[in-house]
Amino acid sequence: MKKWLLLVLLASSLTSCISLRLGNRMGLESTELGSQTQYERTVKAVVELLIAEAPFPSNYPEKPDSGQKPGDFDPNRLFTVLNHISMEPGFSLDYYYLIDRDSDGYAMGGEPSLYASPIGEQPVKDSSYGMKNSVVRSTVFEHIIADGSPDSFFELAILRIIGSEFYIFWHRLPGKDIVPVAGSETLRNYLTPLGILWIRLLQKDFEPTVILEETTATVSFLTFSDWKGVCRRTLIFQRVFPHTLINEKARCLLPHDRYFGVQF
Repeated sequence: MKKWLLLVLLASSLTSCISLRLGNRMGLESTELGSQTQYERTVKAVVELLIAEAPFPSNYPEKPDSGQKPGDFDPNRLFTVLNHISMEPGFSLDYYYLIDRDSDGYAMGGEPSLYASPIGEQPVKDSSYGMKNSVVRSTVFEHIIADGSPDSFFELAILRIIGSEFYIFWHRLPGKDIVPVAGSETLRNYLTPLGILWIRLLQKDFEPTVILEETTATVSFLTFSDWKGVCRRTLIFQRVFPHTLINEKARCLLPHDRYFGVQF
């Protein structure tokens, strides 16, 4: 027992030095994401779409108007790759842009907040409405229809985790650069062999799981972030429409902060 404990502590010490490879500023790599499984291909397609279509523009004003969008990215394009889910008829996917300001009114950070917009109505402009919907991702699923397959609930989870990973800047970035790990190939892009060994001590495999029960659909998979490390995320949706997000949990397996290194 003592020998085993010593080996674990040694692995922990070594892993804290060399286990993680840092990605780009967003933590989202557009190349060499694993394509071994269908789940990995789905994640790769979503990540590449967000990177290609929604880079943060350099000409965004220092004092933007409340709710002013940085660009013309249409989040409904996500459904071109998440093709097992769709918006409820009469609704489209839109976003309100949330901004943090300093005392002089300059934008210190920003991020989008997705919401279901009734077709034909004016986009949200009121800032108080936008702030109230900073947690709108938990209700937007009431207007998204899954086809009932395991893939559809995996796609709902992907939309929840990285659907708003665009146009993020400054101090809104930490914790917002999450990459779903849909298989071992994806994880190999972010961890050294020693880091993968450490995760294998805690996890039997890296593949996502989707469990369909009578009333719920439970999706579980790993995620990687430069700011959080490797975590196991579990999302539970109502199986029948509307697919309300019932519960979401995250358990960190390999904590990491790109500024301070691995922390155990």
